Amino acid sequence: MSPERAVTAVAQPVEALLVNIQDGSSLAYHLPYENLRLGTIGAALDRAGIGCAYHDSAADPEGLAAALGSLAPRPVIVFDTLYRISDGVIAAILTARAVHPEACVLVVGRAAAAVSMQPAVADQVNAVADSGDVDRVVATCLSHFGRTQAATPVGWQTITPQRRFPHFARARGVLDVEATRGCMHGCSFCAVDGVPDAPRIRRWQARDPADVVAEIAEHAVGRNIRRVQFVDDNFLGSPGAVDWARRFAGELRGGNVEVSFSIYARLDRTLDRVLDTLRSVGLVQVHAGVESGSSSVLRRLRKGTAPAELSRMVHRLRQRNVGLVASLIVFEPRSTLDELAESLCWVDEHQLHRSFSLTTLIPFRNTLAHRELRAQVIAEPSTSFAPLGYRFTEPDVELVYRAAVAREARHERLSDGALERWMRKRFEFEELLGLGPEPTELRDLDRYRAGQIAAILDDIRRLRP
Repeated sequence: MSPERAVTAVAQPVEALLVNIQDGSSLAYHLPYENLRLGTIGAALDRAGIGCAYHDSAADPEGLAAALGSLAPRPVIVFDTLYRISDGVIAAILTARAVHPEACVLVVGRAAAAVSMQPAVADQVNAVADSGDVDRVVATCLSHFGRTQAATPVGWQTITPQRRFPHFARARGVLDVEATRGCMHGCSFCAVDGVPDAPRIRRWQARDPADVVAEIAEHAVGRNIRRVQFVDDNFLGSPGAVDWARRFAGELRGGNVEVSFSIYARLDRTLDRVLDTLRSVGLVQVHAGVESGSSSVLRRLRKGTAPAELSRMVHRLRQRNVGLVASLIVFEPRSTLDELAESLCWVDEHQLHRSFSLTTLIPFRNTLAHRELRAQVIAEPSTSFAPLGYRFTEPDVELVYRAAVAREARHERLSDGALERWMRKRFEFEELLGLGPEPTELRDLDRYRAGQIAAILDDIRRLRP
């Protein structure tokens, strides 16, 4: 029996299968990761006496059909889904239904509601839940098996997730940890905790810092892994996160748990207030949604930040030797040429060339941005959940975008795909927290992106009246 199969074996009958699909289509997720939200659900099901197993497409060479064949009659099959893997989840649901016609198929996660509404599987899904609503998932399973629900529901914050694929962390040398969920901010394009045609919940929740540190001590330090990546929606997603972050730092310091770690956070006052504290206990990298250097675009996206504040925080991070992985929405669909130029000049001034690419806003269906842009979104195939195309408000911005895309495609043809190789090196280096020697390919990437920005600015100058 292989190590991968050994860690998924269970002694009791397998009544529930938790399915994680990793399709490898995203450059930013080309290294396998452990699905901690399914791990939380699995721990809760075990508490309820429901025997469960896991299927991860990146770990199980025998495929989903083999995992389905080992289940008890009338099982529960839980699929976790993000938008980028929704098509794969739909195919997996159809496979599961063919093998187990009487199963309870439950879809959880950020894209769960959107998946359940798709014609291909609309009548194949029994229930939908947010992966943060562990109690509802457990209650659905208990109801399916005709069992009585526990009198006291237990939220996800008190459950340490099961880790059935520890070889993922060992192979990378990085442990993924989930300490918080949600975000109280209101960015118009954000799909966190959203459902179709309804406002986002805008709620931030955190685990007890002592529990988080105990998990790190056991699964990272205990396995000689000294790098931790927090995979939260927003590690500091509420003004109240300041006190929580200070307690977390105190637990790390008090337990003599020495690791380097990265977080997802906004470049705002909340991060500013705890940056020094977190840096003192191992913070080495921040992933942040900068989005734009244009004040009007930031207002339109409801970011709640401004270029001056972003500039100050970029400087603060560099002063403290904390790496910044910035995400940008370069070609926002309603941008003017002036706004585009303002944003590009800001990116160039702050030397964020490596973070630059020809990105567009992705109007997920359950976001305010999608409702605002519905008339401009280009019709997508019936199973596409992240429409990438839309009509720009200003034709001149469309011309600039198309010219930039054409130049990039020509470069890829002439260089035999050099840009994709550089990007893969970039994401791999960032997944390792930017520690260690920097790959030489990243300097090539920096030079190329700086040249792209200069070429786009030249296009804008030619088109301006």
